[in-house]
Amino acid sequence: ACAALALVFAASAARAGEPIARRVVSMNPSFTRILVALGARDALVGVDDFSAKAEPAVANLPRVGGLYSPSLESVVALQPDLVVLLPTVEQRDFQQRLAALSVPVLALDPVRFDDVLATIETLRARVGRADAARERVAAIRRTRDAVLAAVASRPAPRSVLVLQREPLFVVGRGSFLDEMLAMAGARNLGAGLAEVWPRASLE
Repeated sequence: ACAALALVFAASAARAGEPIARRVVSMNPSFTRILVALGARDALVGVDDFSAKAEPAVANLPRVGGLYSPSLESVVALQPDLVVLLPTVEQRDFQQRLAALSVPVLALDPVRFDDVLATIETLRARVGRADAARERVAAIRRTRDAVLAAVASRPAPRSVLVLQREPLFVVGRGSFLDEMLAMAGARNLGAGLAEVWPRASLE
């Protein structure tokens, strides 16, 4: 809840005084997909390697490296007025280096389901896509309510959602994917590992 409130506050701040970003570099496929869904593809000037592979709409954009190997030179060369990234350990130093060069950075960390909706609001404020964001959030809420109603009387299958095979990472407790499994009527066995994105053994 605190994270969601922080993101909503960030969106309010963006509405109040931040300029509309017209040259955006996205360093995360989730943010890339949100921006495309909001109709802001024209604002994107560069994306991370995985975004270019996962989102056909940006496949022809310049690539600026991945989570573990972001390229400062490639990002700066694109002259962005906003870089959107996750404040992970891997990208924290990268974020500081961008800030030292006066490159505007928006760090978002949507962990819970409501955080994701707040992230949509924050991004829409920065790229000026208010109507598209409202429609997207409303559609997500309608879908969530329909799924909850559809599975309400069904048994909950024991489930594990694998994020990565080598090394093996699964969905743990407290993330938006954990919440989505519950919404879909599944029992997330990974929640027993007591971490958000736990590394697990095959056994």
